[in-house]
Amino acid sequence: MVPREPKRLVRVLSDEEIEKIIASINPTTPFGSRLYAVILFLLDSGPRIGEVVSAKSPDLNLESRQVRIIGKGNKERIVPFGSRTGKAFLQYIHLHRPSPMLPEYVQLFLSMDGMPMTRGSLSSVLHRLKKSSGVNRLHAHLFRHTFAVKYLMNGGDVMTLQRILGHESLEITKRYLSLSNAQVKIRYDSFSPVDRLPISGLRRFGNKRPRLTS
Repeated sequence: MVPREPKRLVRVLSDEEIEKIIASINPTTPFGSRLYAVILFLLDSGPRIGEVVSAKSPDLNLESRQVRIIGKGNKERIVPFGSRTGKAFLQYIHLHRPSPMLPEYVQLFLSMDGMPMTRGSLSSVLHRLKKSSGVNRLHAHLFRHTFAVKYLMNGGDVMTLQRILGHESLEITKRYLSLSNAQVKIRYDSFSPVDRLPISGLRRFGNKRPRLTS
């Protein structure tokens, strides 16, 4: 039997890349305010791009910091978000969100002329953001991967993550455990307590293998 080729781990966005992305957005303009809110939402809650553009303004609760979204299979779920994302939503809604062209356009994110944002238009915006930020590997689903891995690295549990992401199977969500473990190893290598000790305080072994004694 031919052994299965191991799946390549997705390299999620680093903190430095996230800073570059956010720094390239001007949240004081109508376009920038909308993009800023979208990016923080993607990073903070991990929604799919279709869930972002279909999110409705009446379903956003800024007090409890939750939003009801419709996911795959027309299944709804409640997704939480943090205080910074809440402030970005608040600024966009009260200062920069245009008036809907029609009363039935209740989508949270609207185009500059008051039309509902589409998957295509958001993908186009993210493509331009990739160029302006210099993060050339940027794509919509990478935000979802990044959210999941950082959520676990910050101490979140898999079952809660499953509900936030809207996965039917816990096994799908568990894939992010291996991703987060890989990221932990990378960060550990940068902050190993022993490796960061002054070399003068450690015995130099050089190329010689130390002899172990019982």
